[in-house]
Amino acid sequence: MLVFIGNRELSFDDVLVNTVNRVFMEVLGETGASFVYCQLRRRHGLDRCLIPERIEPFGEVMIKLLGSGGEAILNMIVNGVAEELGVRPPRDRSLKFGAKLKIICDECEEIEF
Repeated sequence: MLVFIGNRELSFDDVLVNTVNRVFMEVLGETGASFVYCQLRRRHGLDRCLIPERIEPFGEVMIKLLGSGGEAILNMIVNGVAEELGVRPPRDRSLKFGAKLKIICDECEEIEF
């Protein structure tokens, strides 16, 4: 799915990857973000560009690596993606990371940009 943000055309995957990177840098700093990306790649085969294809494993690994901090980061990512796309983030705490992103993606498909 392609979305227009300003005069830029981006895919949902691009928005997700950019948001993950922004949140990592804001919360963990450059060194922390590099460490987490390294752990994702080496231990779990999750290169940054593969995150959109492996959303649920990414969410599970973040919680394994960072515990409740990982959950907080995942929520920041969901909120950031929703904000970037101009939709409301899902608030149901029982939903997993991937389910929340799917709801956001589905809402975007219904909106004409």
